[in-house]
Amino acid sequence: ELAAVEASVRKAVADSLPVFNEVVPLEKAKGIAGLRAVFGETYPDPVRVVSVGSPVGELLGGSATCASVEFCGGTHLTNTAEAGAFALIEETAVAKGIRRVTAVTGDLAREALDQGEAFQAELAQMKPEKAALNDFKDRLDAAVISAHVKVELRAQLEGLNKQAAAAAKAAANAIKMRATKAALDAAEAAMAAGESFIVLELEAGLDGKAAQGLMKELGKSAPTIAFLAFSADVSGDKLSCFASVPKDVEGLAANEWVTAALEPCGGRGGGKKESAQGTAPGVDGIDAALDAARSFASGKL
Repeated sequence: ELAAVEASVRKAVADSLPVFNEVVPLEKAKGIAGLRAVFGETYPDPVRVVSVGSPVGELLGGSATCASVEFCGGTHLTNTAEAGAFALIEETAVAKGIRRVTAVTGDLAREALDQGEAFQAELAQMKPEKAALNDFKDRLDAAVISAHVKVELRAQLEGLNKQAAAAAKAAANAIKMRATKAALDAAEAAMAAGESFIVLELEAGLDGKAAQGLMKELGKSAPTIAFLAFSADVSGDKLSCFASVPKDVEGLAANEWVTAALEPCGGRGGGKKESAQGTAPGVDGIDAALDAARSFASGKL
């Protein structure tokens, strides 16, 4: 409906329709086809009638129709073309069952229409990437553009966000699978070499839930191996560390291991003897953290 209303008014502007006004008896004015009195409002007698496209006198006789006719005491244009442009920029609730629309004309309308077209062109070229979509949403929310265009863009944006979420889920699952394989391969090699622990730097982007699943898989496949790994987030702003120690392994506690591993890079950890996790700001200290983790485990086992 918003799009239809805006299109109708923009056509009237483009058609350069003359605007008429005339003061006529109230009862006669009420007989004009298409003219509606607003509930709760009172009108003077005689009343000022404004019409667009056909003279008020012709409307009184019932021999003509027009683009618009209203009771109104205000001043008006003499021709719809003087509006220059029209954009319906907002629809809000005033009370139950009552809506208010806000529109602009002239330069403000042209700017709103141009911005709407720019947003449409930008979104048509956007890829389903979360950060870019969030930035677009923030700018769209603040933009003064046609209300129906904003509704359409938000619907398209929702679709792209769903695609982005699905892609992120698939990417996270792929990272989990690769990290799990790397950990299992390392554990197998450690068992073959008679080693009791492994310390790894895994692919960036492994989240906490995936790490827990990885350690569970490792516990099944390599139940005698103590395990500690690091994984940076995709942005490189944070380094995650997680560890698991089999119950039968004496002398090494996962929580102490994580704390010692993160100390060189200013991180902190927590957890229990069998399972622990922690984080550190940035990834610059990863080499020192790997060395600290290996040294700590070697000294305990």
